[in-house]
Amino acid sequence: MHRVLSLDPGFNYSGPYRFFGFLYTRIPGVELTQSETYFKQAINSHPEYLMNSISMAEYYHQKEGNREQFNTILKNVIGTDINKYPEIMNENYFSKGHAQLLIDKQSSMFE
Repeated sequence: MHRVLSLDPGFNYSGPYRFFGFLYTRIPGVELTQSETYFKQAINSHPEYLMNSISMAEYYHQKEGNREQFNTILKNVIGTDINKYPEIMNENYFSKGHAQLLIDKQSSMFE
């Protein structure tokens, strides 16, 4: 994945950044700031791709215990007009449903 990141960091709407953001939340003993950095790069590069924001909420903010930021991000995703970017409308439609699912089950995620 480092190779993909070096060749085309924007591949799959910043997929390499999203991948490393997720990865650094799962490796024990690694600073979560690395995860935050990668997720922010993904969001800044492709803010129109809602899964970047959802991934940050689901993996980084949940692990960090930031319930308020978790809710803020997911509510912003749900309020986003998916018709603005027709080429990724399907992915964003799925993302909005996933965001609602995460909001519904947040009580079990933040125990």
